[in-house]
Amino acid sequence: MPQLTQMELNTIKELVATEDVNSKKLQLYAQNCRDSQLQSILSQEAQKSANNARNLIGFLKS
Repeated sequence: MPQLTQMELNTIKELVATEDVNSKKLQLYAQNCRDSQLQSILSQEAQKSANNARNLIGFLKS
């Protein structure tokens, strides 16, 4: 893997933090939602954000 610049590293860290926050917010919204269809969509999107964060972290480790 090519070396990342400090700016690239900082950007990836910000993206990880953003995806993590989005995942937590979406999960909270899903837990408080009364509409089952919307709850399902919110849960799926929360999982996607969590996966995105994990993928970005994996990119940093490789």
